[in-house]
Parts: sequence; C-alpha cells; structure tokens
Amino acid sequence: MTAGQVRTPHSISLRKKLIFALIATCLIVGLTDLCVRLIPIPEQAGRAVGSRRFMEWLSHLSLDEKEPIPLYESDSERIWKLSPDRKLESFNFHFAPGLEKQKIEITINQNGYRGKPAQPDTDEMLTVLCLGDSNIFGYPLDDRDVFPQVLEDSLSSKGIQTVQVINAGTPGYTSEQGRIWFDQQFHEQQFDWLILSFINNDAWPQPESDLAVLARMSKKIDTSGFEFLLGQSGLVRWGRYLTRKEIPESEYVPRVPLPRYRENLHALIDLALARGAKVLVLDYCVYPEYQPYVQSLQAVAQQSNLPYIQVPPLVLQELETGTFREEFPEEISRIQARWGEEHLQSNPLLWLYAEMYPEHLNEAGTRWLSEIVSELILPAQDNPVVPQP
Repeated sequence: MTAGQVRTPHSISLRKKLIFALIATCLIVGLTDLCVRLIPIPEQAGRAVGSRRFMEWLSHLSLDEKEPIPLYESDSERIWKLSPDRKLESFNFHFAPGLEKQKIEITINQNGYRGKPAQPDTDEMLTVLCLGDSNIFGYPLDDRDVFPQVLEDSLSSKGIQTVQVINAGTPGYTSEQGRIWFDQQFHEQQFDWLILSFINNDAWPQPESDLAVLARMSKKIDTSGFEFLLGQSGLVRWGRYLTRKEIPESEYVPRVPLPRYRENLHALIDLALARGAKVLVLDYCVYPEYQPYVQSLQAVAQQSNLPYIQVPPLVLQELETGTFREEFPEEISRIQARWGEEHLQSNPLLWLYAEMYPEHLNEAGTRWLSEIVSELILPAQDNPVVPQP
C-alpha cells in the first residue's frame, strides 16, 4: 500500500456470515438446553403407576436399615419386579408410638420371588403355587410369617411330609402383571394347587390402565436414531411436559378394567385346570367401592366350581367367636408388644390385621388363614395323609 491510499474494510462473504450465525445459534441453544436439563421435570400429581414417584413410594414400604438395598426394579414387561438375590433387614413400620419396633427379614431368591426357590415337583411332593399381590408376598411381615410359609408349616404339621408352597406374590401386582409373571417364571413349574389372589390393585383407579402403561414402556427405542437424541433434549422434554394434559382424578380408570380382569382370571384358572391342578381363590378386598370386582371374582370362582374364601367377613367372625389368641400365643405376644392393650381394645382388627386401616393380615392373621386353607387342601389330596410321629 502506497502513501495516501485508504485501507478498505475486509468484507466477509455471505457464506461465512451464515456459518458464524449458525455456530452462535447452536452455542446459545446448546447452553440453554444444558441449563434446562438441570431443572427436574415435575411428575404428575399422586403416585401414578409406572412413574418414578410410584417406584420410590413402593421401595420405601420395605427399607433396609443398614444399607440402601433396592427391593424393586423397573421392568418393561411387568412395569416393575422384585430384584433377585436380595436379603433386607428391615422392620415392621406399623406399631404404636413408643412401643416395640420389630425387625423383619425379607429374602428374595435368585429367581426373583420371596422365599426358597421352587424344587422340581415329584409324585411324592405336594406343590402349592401362591400367585398374587402384597397379601401373598407378606407385607409387612418377616419371612417366617408370610402366608405361603405358614401354609407350608401347617400342611407339614398335618402329616404332609414332602410339601413346598411357592410365594409368587409381588406387592402392587394386578392380574395383568400376574399373568405375565406366571408365563415368564412358572409356565414349566408343575404344581398340585394354585392359590389365586388378585383384586385390590386391579380395581385401583390410576391415570392409565396397566395395559396402557405396559404399551408405553415396551416401545423399543432406536438409540442411534434422531428420535432418541431428540428425547434427550431438555428443551424438548420441558416442551412435552408443558403441553401435557394433566388427568384429573375424576377421569382415572381402574388399573385393569372389569372385562380384562375376568379374562385374566379365567386364563390363569384354565391353565391350572388343564394341568390337572386344583385352584383356590382368596379375596382380601376391604374397599366398599371395589364391590364390582368382588362380584366378578365370586362369579369367576362359581363358574369354575372353585373354593372361594372371602377373608374380611371371616376375620370379623373370628374376632367375635374364635380362639386364635389361644392357638397362636407367640404371635399374639408380638402383636401386644407392638400395639399395646389400649390400641388393641380401641381397634380390635389389629389382632389379625397389620395396619390401622385393615388390608394386610398380620402374623396371627396368616397363621389363622393357613389353618383354614390347609383343611381345604388336605381332604382333596389323592394320597393318604401319613401322620407324623
């Protein structure tokens, strides 16, 4: 450049301007998205089945006092399942303030259900498969007090020398989940009796039915595709949340509609009967608003000519006229230490139920019920009962 010449500004091509603008836009959007991802997205109010909040609530029902051992894990085929190979040292959460906090153990075997793994069925062995929800699982009881275990104890004490009662109960399960669970784990298992107990969770109103939740969870995502990457964006996820329709409780639906409930029950019963097994139905329903499900369960049992036990009315009868306090003194002493005479007098249901609002049987309740069930099972056996010495 010679003296007197004026430097002209260097012009930037349109192409470079567009590239710089695109880079700046990507940086701004990327940083914004990163910041937005740090903000947790609220879940729908309540404990919607299939949500993180529901899993947290379920897990807090059974906590290990020493270390955070998860009892449950999400499952795309059953919504959730029990984590295999777990042994929790927890306690019974239901007791009067200032009274005895009693320890319990919860053992989940390598196959993902409570108690001992099932053994192959033989001609000499009586095998009972208990399929159901938390009432079968044994919430909030110790391993030794759950219904399947005390039923096995009762049958053994009555002369059945080779017997196993399998605990296939999972807290919160519906007949929908139970049907899938049976196909996955017990389809090849031979058994002489099926004890079936699903009702309270099937009738439980939720934002979505179990089938809808399962359909959503089972969608296979292409983790290398654009849809997956888009779903990781904080901006996209918040956009979906803000445009999501909040479902009012007035529009909740049963987890399993009545027609599907009957279909699931018939399917499980037919599978058992086709194998030559006998079936017994247990009804633990204590909610008056669930009466249509009670009526359906009764009708299904009647159609297949099955023994049907409605637990709550029998509990009331036992409390009035029964001798359970004399029959189960060890269990009664634990109940008294947990609740005290004042609570037991004001709420007599606590003699046989675990909670203030009665739903799950306590250790005396399961022993009492096991005696009733074992008396039904024993006369129906083809083999003679050998008395114990």
